[in-house]
Amino acid sequence: MPSIMLRLFLTLITFSSAKACGGSGTNNQIYTNPTFQLSFNPPAAWTYPDSSAPMTLDYFPGQPLLQTQAQSNAIGGLTSSMISALSSANINTLGLTITATYTAPTVNDCVKVISGTIMDTAIGAVIGIEEAGAITQLATVGTTAITTMNCAERSYTGTTFTYVPFIQMATIQVQGLVASGYTLQSVANALQAMLNLNYSARFIQAITYK
Repeated sequence: MPSIMLRLFLTLITFSSAKACGGSGTNNQIYTNPTFQLSFNPPAAWTYPDSSAPMTLDYFPGQPLLQTQAQSNAIGGLTSSMISALSSANINTLGLTITATYTAPTVNDCVKVISGTIMDTAIGAVIGIEEAGAITQLATVGTTAITTMNCAERSYTGTTFTYVPFIQMATIQVQGLVASGYTLQSVANALQAMLNLNYSARFIQAITYK
């Protein structure tokens, strides 16, 4: 079943990319040491909360408490997905050097446990909005603070929010690779599908390369 889902996902991405790019990337231009550029809502596992999280539990399921772990999760996921995407395009990865670049951001959930002077999620606080494993938006608490009970129950009655998209960037360079735009588009499609299905990354736009 996962392989069927992956093939369907790749088909949809390829169709969408062809419509959106108007043939860009599906040509015979040759690229050397290409760099893939990604814009996406990051998986919670690729983010980390501030230092109050162990006491107030204002972190998300699957979210590491340390930046180093979040960074390791991201670089590992990006690198392994690129290796798989290259293999799916029948590219031998021996001799290639894959370098993923990403900076794990800080993002908190609302406060679930009272700790010291922290009683609730105050007006003006900024929290993340998690959807299917990805942090898709940042929300600023408006008119009413979120109590710890309401946070735990995900009941925000009476609270208003101001939302902004939570978009992160990453790059992956493949040194030692020489390939056509047509081949790289196939790699980009597979990479996007794998990162979505295996890591819950939600893409804002199709992966590009240069």
